[in-house]
Amino acid sequence: MKRTLSLILMLCMSVSMIIVIPMTASAEAIAITAEAPTTGDGLSAATAYEIDTAAKLQWMSEDLDAFYKLTADITVNTGDATTWETTAPDNLFTPVGAWNTQFTGQLDGQGYTISGLYINVTGDSGGLFGCVGDGVVITNFAIVNSYIASVGNGGSIVSQTQGTATGTISISKIYSDAIINAGTTGNGGGGIIGGLSGDAATALTVDSCIFAGSVTVKNYAGGILGNGNGHDGTISNCLNLGTVTATYRYSAGIVGRNDRAGFTVESCINVGELNCTDTPDTYCRSLIISNSTTKNPIVNNCYYTTLDTATRNCTESNVNLTIIKNLYGTNATVTIETWTKRADDIMIPTAITAFAPVSSLFFTITDETTEDTTAEEPDDTTVALDDTTVKLDDTTVVPNNTTVKSNDTTVAVNTNDEGCTCSGSSTLIPTLFLLIGGAMFVFIKKKV
Repeated sequence: MKRTLSLILMLCMSVSMIIVIPMTASAEAIAITAEAPTTGDGLSAATAYEIDTAAKLQWMSEDLDAFYKLTADITVNTGDATTWETTAPDNLFTPVGAWNTQFTGQLDGQGYTISGLYINVTGDSGGLFGCVGDGVVITNFAIVNSYIASVGNGGSIVSQTQGTATGTISISKIYSDAIINAGTTGNGGGGIIGGLSGDAATALTVDSCIFAGSVTVKNYAGGILGNGNGHDGTISNCLNLGTVTATYRYSAGIVGRNDRAGFTVESCINVGELNCTDTPDTYCRSLIISNSTTKNPIVNNCYYTTLDTATRNCTESNVNLTIIKNLYGTNATVTIETWTKRADDIMIPTAITAFAPVSSLFFTITDETTEDTTAEEPDDTTVALDDTTVKLDDTTVVPNNTTVKSNDTTVAVNTNDEGCTCSGSSTLIPTLFLLIGGAMFVFIKKKV
C-alpha cells in the first residue's frame, strides 16, 4: 500500500513540474504561397488586380509590371512585431522584385493597412518591394506592427531602387511604424526606402510620408531614406517620428546620406531620436540630412526638434540650407501649406490625414484607475506610440502591458514575458497536482 501511494505521489509531482516548464517556440516562419487575384487584369489603373489577402499580395512577384490596388486591410501575421527578432511569426513574406527583376508596376493602397508584415532576408533586399525600377508608383497605405530584417538597404516600402537616366520613381502617402533591422555590417536603412542605386539621374520623388518605427544599420540610417548614394531626387512633406540608429556613422532625421548637388529635402520635419556610436561624432547625428562632401544638396523649409544637447547638425557646412528651423516647444508655429495642424498633434502631411495617426508626443495615456483624459481623436484615427494603443480605421492592435480605451470603455491587457495573455486558469491544473501530492505526502507520513 505504501509503495502504491508513493508511486502516485511521485507521478503527481512529476506531472506538475512538466506542466509549469515554459516552452520556447523554435519553428521558423513559412514562406507565403502566392495566390492569383480573381478580380482585375492588371493592365491599367481602372482594371488593377484587386489585393485583399497576404497570398494575393505575395502574387505581385508573379507580374512585376502590372497595376494593383488594395481592397481591404491585410493581416500577414498576428502578434507583437517587437518579439519577432528572436521568435518568428507564422508567415514569411518574400520581397517583391529583385536586383535584375525590378518591380515596375503600380500599387494604390486606397488608404488600407498592411499589418504583421514579416521579412527576413540574408541579403540587401529587405522591404515590401525588394527592388523597383522605372515607372513605379507606390501610394496611399499604411504598414503597421511589422518587422523587416536584412543586411543593408532595409526599408518599409522599398529596399533599393534601380532606375535609368530617364526613369521616374514615385512613392507617396505612406505611413509606417515598422521595425527596420538592416544589420550592423551593412549600409543603408530608411523608414521608407533603404537605398538608391542604378543611374544617378533617375527622378525620384517621395512625398507625404510618415515614419514612426525604428531603423538600425551600420552606416547611413535615415527616417525616410537611408543611403542616397549620390542620386537625384526630391523628398517633400515628410515627417520622421521614429528612432534612427547608425551603429557606426551617419544617422539623420530624413536622409541618412546623400552627396549629390541638387538633391532636395523640402518641407520636412524631424522629431525622432537620432543615435550614432562613432567617436568623435563628426559624421554622426544630423538633424535633416547627412553629407560628408561639398556637393551641396538642398534643404529648404525644414524643421526639427532638438532632442538633446549632443545632437549636432553635421550638414551645416556642406548643405545649402535655405530655411531650417528648430520647432522645439513652438510646434504650433509651423506653417506649411501642404500640412495640417490637428488638435493635440504636430503638423502632418495633409495628403494622408485620413489614416495618419496622432503623435505620441502629445497623447495622454490613461489607465483603468484614472478619469478619461485622452485627447479627442480626430478623424476617428488614433495611434499612441511607446507601448500604447494603435488604432487605424477602427482596428485596434494592443502591444504588451497596455490599457486600451475605445468608445469610452477601458480594458486592461496584461501579458507575461513571452507576450502571451494570461489568466488564473492557466495555473489551475499544476496547482491541483501539487495539492494532491502534498496531501498524499501527509497521508503517508501518518501511516508510518
